Amino acid sequence: QLQLRAAVFRLDRKNAVTQSTPVVVQDGEVRVQGLELGVSGNITPEWQVFGGYTWMDSELVKGALTSGGLPNPLNGERLANTPEHAFSLFTTYRVMPNLSLGGGVYYVSDSFGGNQGGAGGGTNRIYAPEYTRVDLFASYDINETASLQLNIQNAADEEYIIRTNGVHHADVAPARQAILTLNLRY
Repeated sequence: QLQLRAAVFRLDRKNAVTQSTPVVVQDGEVRVQGLELGVSGNITPEWQVFGGYTWMDSELVKGALTSGGLPNPLNGERLANTPEHAFSLFTTYRVMPNLSLGGGVYYVSDSFGGNQGGAGGGTNRIYAPEYTRVDLFASYDINETASLQLNIQNAADEEYIIRTNGVHHADVAPARQAILTLNLRY
């Protein structure tokens, strides 16, 4: 009842958007290659698990030429907003016939900042630090056609950056949030 999966991938993209002082041009080449591992299914009839790990090796293969016509000094650097490691594990357990509880852990390693498609951080080495987030879950079947579901995202109320937009702007992740949903089946 438990499925394991693995994948090796390589993505080469031409005409990528890269920074050419002071403008952005669409003439770069970027590469992301890596490995993805996953697990999903039931450990027991009551216990489900879903998870995965991804390793990504990213690179600015060819950035825009400098204003002096020289090769981009950031060639070979990691891409912006592309973490090297990402891990997730989520599990649910049916405590009673109509009640399930669960939770998950999500980890993302640091990622260099910078413009999308360009090398991360530039010469400033700006980066978004690694983070770990914990989510919680509960589901209660009211009857055969209705159930309540509670999701608490970022349960520990961690402050972290989910991505950068250039070297002077970052998007902060949402604070703790709870979502209660009434599901109806017919």
